[in-house]
Amino acid sequence: MSNDAPLPTTIPVVIIGGGPVGLVSSILLSQSNIPHILLTRHATTAIHPKAVGLNQRTIETFSRLGDTVLSQVYAASAPTSRSQRTAWYTSLGPQGREICSRYAWGGGDAAQEYERASPCRYVLLPQVRLEPILAEAAKMGNPSGVKFGWAVTSVQEQEQEQEDGGGSHVSVKAVQRQTGQEVTIRAQYVIGADGGRFLAEHLGVQWEGERDIVHMVSAHIQAPLSKYHPDPSAFLSWFINPELGGSLNTGYLYHLGPYVAKDDDDDARNNAWATREDEEQWMFACGVNPDEPRRWTWEDVKRRMHAVLRIPELERREEVQVLTLSHWQCHAMVTERYRSKRKHGRVFLVGDAAHRIPPFGALGLNTGIADAENLVWKLVWSLKHETGQRKRPLDGLLDTYEEESKPIGERVAQGSLHNMRSHADVLDRAIGIHPAASVDENVKAMETYLDQTDPAGDGQRRAVTQALHTLDLEFHEHGTEVGWFYPSVDTEGQGARTNHDGQVSAEGEYDVRVYHASTIPGHHCPHAWLEDGEGRRRSTRDLIRSDKFVLVATSRAWLAVQHELIEVVVVGGDGDSWSDCTGAWEKVRGVGESGAVLVRPDGIVAYRWQDGTVVARDGSDVAITNVMSRLLRIDSR
Repeated sequence: MSNDAPLPTTIPVVIIGGGPVGLVSSILLSQSNIPHILLTRHATTAIHPKAVGLNQRTIETFSRLGDTVLSQVYAASAPTSRSQRTAWYTSLGPQGREICSRYAWGGGDAAQEYERASPCRYVLLPQVRLEPILAEAAKMGNPSGVKFGWAVTSVQEQEQEQEDGGGSHVSVKAVQRQTGQEVTIRAQYVIGADGGRFLAEHLGVQWEGERDIVHMVSAHIQAPLSKYHPDPSAFLSWFINPELGGSLNTGYLYHLGPYVAKDDDDDARNNAWATREDEEQWMFACGVNPDEPRRWTWEDVKRRMHAVLRIPELERREEVQVLTLSHWQCHAMVTERYRSKRKHGRVFLVGDAAHRIPPFGALGLNTGIADAENLVWKLVWSLKHETGQRKRPLDGLLDTYEEESKPIGERVAQGSLHNMRSHADVLDRAIGIHPAASVDENVKAMETYLDQTDPAGDGQRRAVTQALHTLDLEFHEHGTEVGWFYPSVDTEGQGARTNHDGQVSAEGEYDVRVYHASTIPGHHCPHAWLEDGEGRRRSTRDLIRSDKFVLVATSRAWLAVQHELIEVVVVGGDGDSWSDCTGAWEKVRGVGESGAVLVRPDGIVAYRWQDGTVVARDGSDVAITNVMSRLLRIDSR
């Protein structure tokens, strides 16, 4: 069917918003054969780069969207040798100096740590290049159901009086922005992924947290900057110029490619910047000082960029072309709820529609993808497995979306805000730059720090080394990236007895730097390489299914509990089982030889049995059914 096909008037799910979170939601629904429609007010995918860092959990999700999506994401991303460091400079001009630098995103000494945690790597890929990949996949799965240029104007829940909620629905009104055509769609559920533009306020859902913290300007530019850059391995370059007000108000810069793969060997992509000079694209961003105009023109951006980079030849030859310009406010806010207020609410907020997170740590988009994966399987199961004589939806299961995802959004928002403030509060101050000091005093402090022969700067240099350790919370936050978990899933309190296998300290502090693999319920099923009888390798993460829970066991006795909702996978047993080829699964499985780990469709451990007692006695099917009923929050009435 053509994408110009008429919009349906009745459909199970409407997605509002066509960014990465909305598109991933669409692909996941299509994989489960759930009819739906995606409406986005924009005429095309993103034209401004926006988010860029995609952590390992997100790439694992992309791997479940199909081999094509994963291969295209890897092919379009920055080469590994261009995406493992970040550095701070005074400028890139003839007098420019490196202030400090460090590995980031799993580079350097952290490489093995990241490899142990996931079958996927951290990826740097700007949103402007990611969205077309996801949009193509969404259209492949739903050819007539991905609609650009449609603005949603109203979302109203219609609640019937039947006790079982039967007949309740959501009425969605939308208008085609080019033609003015209007349509009303009746949906069973709505996924709100509109980036926080409209839906939360429309539903009467309040935002909580800090608003309008910093006014930022970012520009997508084309300019031959690589020949002036001293370190091509530094993907993200920060600038600190005391005359311009310190870190954020000076600006930062990163390379957008496009990267051209010469062959399948990634090392072949590492020559120069893999892009012709006249094709190089970059993102430049900076904070707007209080005494500057609130709205900048393209000339204002170029003026600031030249003041930061201080490359006379670049300015003289007028080689900078501004492609797009964006003004935005930095917020650290989360909605008071992720599900609409009505009883058995049918509208769910995901991504930036539920949380607005500072981009320092690249956690906003990644958290949104996690929202989508958490929610969609629950919607699918609610639509496919309505329970009881009156066919009640799995409302208890749908309630767990907010219970699980909202605390993650809150923690990530506060952590990212801390990261943002650390640039000025920690690094600038370590150098000796203070907002209350004069420009001359701050310039002198920078000069003293940079003069390695001046013992007066020794204390500053030690402080900067310590500041870089503090910035681990932004550039080496592996515990935050892949170690996040849902405490509410752990109904038996196993995590409290072990501090969640180290992910939380005895004092209750979350370990943001280190990922502690665990099979405690609520944690991600740990990655371990497995091998079949023909020597083919797969990760335990690849065993996840959207239509079933997966039970991973060593004893074949567990095969007795396999049924329509559970697939049993035997690892390390006899016969046609998978081999624990590296021994990693035995180390991380967290249960005895006869025990088992039950994994949800989103890769989260749902339950575990320390031994095989439950399958060694009569009535094991009843016991397993009772566990599944608790996990799905099924009301037996």
